[in-house]
Amino acid sequence: MLAILTILLPLILLTALARYGISRDWFSAAFLRDCSKFCYWVALPAFLFDAAAKTRLHTSDALPAVILLAATFATCGLAWLGAKSARMNPDSRAALIHASFRGNLAYVGIPVVAFAGQSLHLPHLDESSAVLAAAPVIPCFSILAVAVLTVNLGQKGSGRIKNAAWETLKNPLILSTLAGLIVAFSGMTLPSILQRCVEIPAKAALPLALILLAEAVDTEAFRSRWKPALGAAILKTAVKPLLVFGLCQAFGLERGITTTLLLLAACPTAIASQILNDRLGGDSRLQGAAIALSTLLAPVSMSLILIWASR
Repeated sequence: MLAILTILLPLILLTALARYGISRDWFSAAFLRDCSKFCYWVALPAFLFDAAAKTRLHTSDALPAVILLAATFATCGLAWLGAKSARMNPDSRAALIHASFRGNLAYVGIPVVAFAGQSLHLPHLDESSAVLAAAPVIPCFSILAVAVLTVNLGQKGSGRIKNAAWETLKNPLILSTLAGLIVAFSGMTLPSILQRCVEIPAKAALPLALILLAEAVDTEAFRSRWKPALGAAILKTAVKPLLVFGLCQAFGLERGITTTLLLLAACPTAIASQILNDRLGGDSRLQGAAIALSTLLAPVSMSLILIWASR
């Protein structure tokens, strides 16, 4: 539990500090608007390119990533059914679905697995196994997120699907991910000066995303949207891990790799999802509330997973 809080508590505290700063007018509306643009067009694409370029996946390693992706699509479908049955507006429906499946694998999932591996000493419960499982999934999160937001927010009829496909193809997050995968699978190595040019804005993605999250999370958001936000958080931190557990049992995976996948599945909603949601027109307040609630619930889920793994 302490290791999990070591990773998640700074995110919570920094978001709270940014929220305090916004309430005190430390950040102007123009700054927040420009910050969102910079994250969307530069910092987040740089982060995704860097993550994709470092992917080293072999055919024999594909099953854990396939299980994570299968649980992701299943969670996405459950969120869609719930939103439709609740007759939510398109922007709120898009935000709820987005928040329910997109996990913070890079900043939370992989470090938590590394901490757990150091204490439990199970085979395949380590950082390298987590990276192999998560690396193919991170770009798929971006592609699915753009498709979900565009389909739910786009025009009706056949043009909606065409618009979703076009928006997905031209999205900077998708283009940067594809470029990174080309670098990875071609075996190329970027010159050190270019690698530094990528790493510097990539490191800025998290702090800037925290500021934007703080703008979206406020008392009004929790008052008016806490029920759908809680639903998205439960789907993300409880239902998705249960789906992963069922698939791991069905394929007979041993305890170490199962624990790795469960911890990755139980991650809170990715903070970077707030940026994409804002740019494509989803319900920003619902997305922010869902991220906050999933960040509060994730330590509970992850602790239960570690208790099961240590039995």
